[in-house]
Amino acid sequence: MSHAPPTLMTTIEAAKIVRLSPAKLQQLRFKGGGPRYTKVGRGNSARVLYSMDDLKEWIGQTFGSTSEAIGSMADGSQPP
Repeated sequence: MSHAPPTLMTTIEAAKIVRLSPAKLQQLRFKGGGPRYTKVGRGNSARVLYSMDDLKEWIGQTFGSTSEAIGSMADGSQPP
């Protein structure tokens, strides 16, 4: 049985999908150029969340990836 990633993911979960470190995703949030994200809450307690659709869109725009490569990244296997 295959487990689909959650609809909304934390920075750590999203980093695994896009194969970047959580620190690199944080850096992209500050500098720009990273995947779209949503902040939930206020101030220091705010949580940053990413949607799978936004991660797929960013991967496609950034790397010109195919849906097969995105699917393999989501399930943890190596792209061809």
